[in-house]
Amino acid sequence: MNEDEYKDRKIVSAEAVAPDPDALPKGPKLVFEHWLSLANSESGAQFSKFHLDNLPVRMIPASIVYDVIDEGRDYRYRFFGSDRVKSHGEDYTDRFVSDVTPHIMALKITGENTEIVKAKAPILVNTVAAIGGEEFQYSLMRLPLFDDAGNVARIYGLPFNGTGPELPERQWGHWFGRHGKENKV
Repeated sequence: MNEDEYKDRKIVSAEAVAPDPDALPKGPKLVFEHWLSLANSESGAQFSKFHLDNLPVRMIPASIVYDVIDEGRDYRYRFFGSDRVKSHGEDYTDRFVSDVTPHIMALKITGENTEIVKAKAPILVNTVAAIGGEEFQYSLMRLPLFDDAGNVARIYGLPFNGTGPELPERQWGHWFGRHGKENKV
């Protein structure tokens, strides 16, 4: 698909806030609490101590882990969970965010990750997107993971909608063009 084929997609709004554990659904709340438990007083959770297999098993397939490249000039998908692969129609593991289509999504992801690198703090982004005028909402929790020097070296991401770790398949699949191309999974 070329970028013209994505012209009916748009980001209506995207609001970044600090995650409130009491307002998170159970699965994302457990992930956030795990991240908090690993934080030390000098920085947040170190990536060397944050292991996906310590998360609730239902959250792992929805998870994303980004490597921070050149202090946030780009990001590479270190881990792209199987739910993500199913929804997007392809595996982005080891691919750069700058290569994501539609391009507005690459810009959105990069902007949100860059804020985490600068602030060194977690965010919860509540987004309203539209496909052909039909709006849908989702949230994505992004958690910084630090190296030994206290820099954000990786970012953990968990998209969710309502109480579950996944967006409605039809909307997510159409957003990324999965339903207009052969699924490469």
